[in-house]
Amino acid sequence: MKFSFFRKITKILITLSMALVMGSTMFVHSQESEFSKYNYLKQTLSLNGDWQFADSTQVKGNNWDVLPVPSSWNTFTEYADYIGDAWYKKTISVPKNWSGKRIFLKFDAVYDIADVWCNEHYLGQHVGGYTPFEFDISPYISAGEKGVIKVKVNNEHVVGAWFQWGGINRGVHLIAHDALRLIRQKIEPVLDVVTGTAQVKLKVTVENTSDLDKSVLIRGTIKELDDVAFRLTGNVKAGTTTTLTNNIFLNTSQTRLWHFDDPQLYHLETVLFNNTEAIDVLQAHFGIRHINMKPDGLYLNGEKVRLMGYNRVHDHRAYGNTEPEHLVKSDIDMMKRSGANFSRIMHAPSSPELLDYCDKVGYLIWAEIPMWQTVYRVPMNNKEDAEIAKQLYPGNALKEMIQRDWNHPSIIGWSPGNELRAEASLYVETMKPLVKALDVTRPYANIHDAGFDKFSEGGYKNIDRHNVDAILMNKYGGTENKIKSVLKQHELVPELPIFYSEYGEKRDESLNFMVDFKPLWERLGKEPYVIGGAHWTFNDYRSYFKKTPPSQNRDWGIVDIWRNPKTLYYHMSEINAPVHDINVVFSKKEARVNIIPRGVLEIPSFTLRGYSWVYEILDENGLTVSGKIYNLPEIKPGTESFSETIELGGSKGKTLVVSILSNNGYAVAESRFDMITQEELPLPTFTTPKDPEIRKVLPLDKSFMVGVTSLEGDKGLEVEYGIKSGKYTKQLKANVKGAIRIRGLENGKTYFGRVRRVLAEGFSVWSNEFIVIPDGDKNPEPPKILGVIKGEDKLIVRLEASEKITGYRVDLNKGNVLKIEKVNPGYLILPKNSIKVSTVNKYGVSRPTSILMKK
Repeated sequence: MKFSFFRKITKILITLSMALVMGSTMFVHSQESEFSKYNYLKQTLSLNGDWQFADSTQVKGNNWDVLPVPSSWNTFTEYADYIGDAWYKKTISVPKNWSGKRIFLKFDAVYDIADVWCNEHYLGQHVGGYTPFEFDISPYISAGEKGVIKVKVNNEHVVGAWFQWGGINRGVHLIAHDALRLIRQKIEPVLDVVTGTAQVKLKVTVENTSDLDKSVLIRGTIKELDDVAFRLTGNVKAGTTTTLTNNIFLNTSQTRLWHFDDPQLYHLETVLFNNTEAIDVLQAHFGIRHINMKPDGLYLNGEKVRLMGYNRVHDHRAYGNTEPEHLVKSDIDMMKRSGANFSRIMHAPSSPELLDYCDKVGYLIWAEIPMWQTVYRVPMNNKEDAEIAKQLYPGNALKEMIQRDWNHPSIIGWSPGNELRAEASLYVETMKPLVKALDVTRPYANIHDAGFDKFSEGGYKNIDRHNVDAILMNKYGGTENKIKSVLKQHELVPELPIFYSEYGEKRDESLNFMVDFKPLWERLGKEPYVIGGAHWTFNDYRSYFKKTPPSQNRDWGIVDIWRNPKTLYYHMSEINAPVHDINVVFSKKEARVNIIPRGVLEIPSFTLRGYSWVYEILDENGLTVSGKIYNLPEIKPGTESFSETIELGGSKGKTLVVSILSNNGYAVAESRFDMITQEELPLPTFTTPKDPEIRKVLPLDKSFMVGVTSLEGDKGLEVEYGIKSGKYTKQLKANVKGAIRIRGLENGKTYFGRVRRVLAEGFSVWSNEFIVIPDGDKNPEPPKILGVIKGEDKLIVRLEASEKITGYRVDLNKGNVLKIEKVNPGYLILPKNSIKVSTVNKYGVSRPTSILMKK
C-alpha cells in the first residue's frame, strides 16, 4: 500500500470522506447546548480578545503592547525567545443584570505560573499551564461596575524537550452564579459486556455559600433517551458542598457502545432546582465502553484490539500551545487516516477541544500530567516526600486533570508522569490511591523507560508492578534493542500487557526523512501480550533541548512543525493500516483487487465492522474519471482475503487508487497504481529545497508568518514586504530562528515578500517572492471539487480545500443541511440528494460549490 496524499507544502490537497450513518453523532456537528432548554441559566461573558501586554522591561517603563488572548507571546517575533515574567491587563465591565450574583473570574489555562489581581486586590496564584482555575471576585467588583484584571505570567518552567510557550493560552471568562450552584458532574457508565446493558451513575457536586440550608432537586436528561432520566434530591447545608448520586439502567436497545470505529455519544443536561426554580445547568457528553487490561492485551467492549498511534506535542510556531480548533481537527484526522487509534498523546493534559474531538471521532488516550525525570516541582527523595506531594503540585495537577476530563470516553487511563527519576517507585505507589479515589473506572499506570518488576526496593528503576494496571514503556535505539527490551520486560512481569508508549530511532527535519519500522512491528506482533505502540512523535515541535536543529524545531515528527508530511508519514500509514495489504492484478480491460486482512499475530489487528472500499481512476491532472464504492463484510483478524474484479474499460485514466474506509468515515488504507506500467507507486519523495528553504507562508490575523529552515551559525531572519510585486517598502530583521512573524497588517489585503537568512557575517540570498493575504475575520474560500462518483444511494466527493477549516456544510434538497465536523478524513461520502458543499472556519461559511454540475 502506498499513500500519496498531502504532497504540497503551501496548499493541502485533501480527499475528504464522510460516511452518513443513521443515529451516529460522528459526522454531524453537535454541541451539547443545541438540545438545551436551560441555556439562559448560563451567565458568561468572554474576556477573549485584545489585552495589554508587557514583558519585564516594558512594564517598568509602563510601555504596554497589545496581544490577543488566548495566545502564546512566543509566537510573536518581538517575544519569540522571551522567558520570564510578563504582564497582562484588561479593563472589564460587569453586566448590570448580574446584581446579587457571585462573580467569578475563570481562566481555562495559563502557562505556567499565574498571579492574578482584580482592582489591585491579589486573588491568588495558580501553578501548572494546562488546567482551569477560577477566583471569586465578588468582594472586589459589583454588577454594573468597571474594573481592571491584571495577570503576571511566568513561563520559566520547562518539562522535557518541549517548549515553554508563555501566555494566557486558553480562554478567559466572567461567570455569574447564585449562592447555590453546580460545581461539577461525573458520569460513570458501566457496561455489562455479556448482556449488552449498562448502568450509568451520575455524581453531582453542589455548593451552597448562603446562610441558609437549601433543599435541592437535580434532573439529568439525556438527549438520545426519552424514557430514562436522572433524579437527585438532597439538602445542602449552609456554607457547605455536597455530592449527590443517582443511577439509571439502560437496556440493550438503549445501550450504544463507544468504539474507535463507531464512537457513539450521549448528551446529558443536568439542571439544579431550588423550590421549583431552575437556577443552574451543566452539560456534557459521555460514551459507554468497557476497558479491560488482561495479561494477553487490551480488550475494548469485551473484544481484543491491538492498536497503533502517535505522541502528539501541542505545539505550532504560529499558535504555540493554544490548540485552535482547525489545528486539532486536522492533526487528529491525519493521525486517524494513518491508522492511529491509541496513544499517551502528550506528557500533559490535552486541551478540551482535542478531547472533545477524540470523543467524537474515536481516539483512545492515556492521559498524563507534566512530570518528567526529576521535574516533580517538589522534593522526591523518600516516602515522606511522596506523601506530601499529594497535597502539592503533583497531587493538585492530577486532581485538576481528572476532575476536568473524567467524562471523556476517549480517555481510558491515567498516568502520574513520564520516565520518572528520583524516588519514582514510591511516588507512583502514593499517587495511585489518590487517582483511584477520584476515578475507579479507569486503569492507572505511569509511562516508564527504566522497567517494571514484581517488587521494588525504591528508586526509579523497576517500578513495582503492583502499583500499575498495565506496562507502558518507552525505548529508543535500533530494532533489535527495542525487541529485546520488550521481551525482557515481559519476562519480568508476564501478568501485565505491554503498550510501547514511545518508540523512535532517528530524526531529521528533511521531508525525505524515512526509517523502516516494519521489521519491528512484524516481530512484536508475534507477541500476543503487546497491545501496540505510539511513535514519538506525530509532529516536530519547538525546543531548546540539546541537539535540536538550528531552526529550534525538534525533528522527531512524521510531519514537520508546519504539518507538511515527511516520507515517514506515508510509511507509518502503511504499517498502521488495518489490513495487511491491498494489491491489484491487471488484465486488458479489468483488474482484480485483493484485500488481505491482518492476522491475529499482527499489529494493528482488530475486527473491521461497517468498513467499505472504493476504487477511483484519475486522469493526468488528478481529476476523477470513474470509480465505485463497495461494502466489506465483517472482517476478523485471520479472515481469508477478499477479492473483486473491477472494470477499467477504455478509460484514459493514469492512476488507479484503491482505498479502505472505516465505519466512521476515514480513508485508513490506500494503494496507488500506475495504469500504464501496472506497478504500485512508491512512497512520495521531495525535491531538494532551494536556500533559503521556505517551509511555510502562513496567513494570520492582521499578520503572517514565514517558516524558514535555519542553518548552523545563523543569527536571525530578515523579511522584506510590500503591497506590489517586486516593490518591498517595509523590512523586519530579527534574531529569531525557524520562523518570523510580521504583524500590523490589513486583513484581506495582498502582500508580496521575500526572506533571507541572517548569517554570522552577511546574509544568504533572497528567497523567491511569496504572496500572502492575512485572513483574520475572513470566511474561507469555497471548495474546489475534483471529482464525484455516483453510488446507488450516495455520492463520493473528492475536493481540494484550504487549510484552517473547521468543517463542511452540505446543502441537501428540500432545504435540509448536513454539517460535517471532520476536515480531512478521506473520500467524502454524502447522501445522494446533496446539492452543494461549503467550507467552514471560525469566522463563517464560504460560498457554496455545486455538486450537481459535477455528477
